[in-house]
Amino acid sequence: MIVNVTSTVMYRPLTLLSVYSASKAAVNMFTESLALELEPLGVRARIVLPERAPQTRFGENAQTPMHSAIPEAYAAFAKRMFDS
Repeated sequence: MIVNVTSTVMYRPLTLLSVYSASKAAVNMFTESLALELEPLGVRARIVLPERAPQTRFGENAQTPMHSAIPEAYAAFAKRMFDS
């Protein structure tokens, strides 16, 4: 069995997370297509989509790398998003 753990983040648009959301959607579709291809061989492929976990520090941990990767042209827009 192939298990792919991704995220439900791609089910709604999120500001400043377009690339992350797109990558999750691509991995999900890849896994679903792979499941169809491998089923005749007796191999299962499944996606695990954990729900939001507010008790974790994911959001806090993600902000530090995000701040350093924001182009200058987006700086004011990103600041408004982070401050809200």
